[in-house]
Order: sequence, then structure tokens, then C-alpha cells
Amino acid sequence: MKYQRLRTPPRSIEERKAQDFLNWKDLALFGITFHRRHLVRLIQAGKFPQPVKLGEKRVAFVREQIVAWCEARKSDTVQYKGAK
Repeated sequence: MKYQRLRTPPRSIEERKAQDFLNWKDLALFGITFHRRHLVRLIQAGKFPQPVKLGEKRVAFVREQIVAWCEARKSDTVQYKGAK
């Protein structure tokens, strides 16, 4: 007898944004679309929140830290020459 993997129903974007921990793919829900390698560089430089270790091979980001990081970026606007 073959065992079937139980599948959970797909979660809505609102449910995924409301969870306490975010994986690498969930960062895109907050507009963070950097490549994973670039994010690792930012983490190593102290410019992005450190992930927490959930298991031997699993890390996740704390939602509140990601939201705070996004809010802090909103104040970092760049003025370009010739922009009105």
C-alpha cells in the first residue's frame, strides 16, 4: 500500500503574511525580491535581520523584524538629478 502525502490547502496571502515566521519565498510578499545570495551578504553585513534556526536545515525570519526593516527602508528615499 502506497502512502499518500497529506496536503494542506493553499494558504492565502493574508494568512502567509500574518504568520510569525517567514521563509525565503515569503519575503517576496513584503516586496523583498533580492536574490538569496544578496540577502546573505546583507545579513553578513548587518544590514538585514538575522534568520532564526528552526531545525538542523531550516531557518526562518521573524515577521516583526522584517516589517520593521521594510518600514525603515521607506525613509531611505533617493533624490535623483533632474527629478521634480
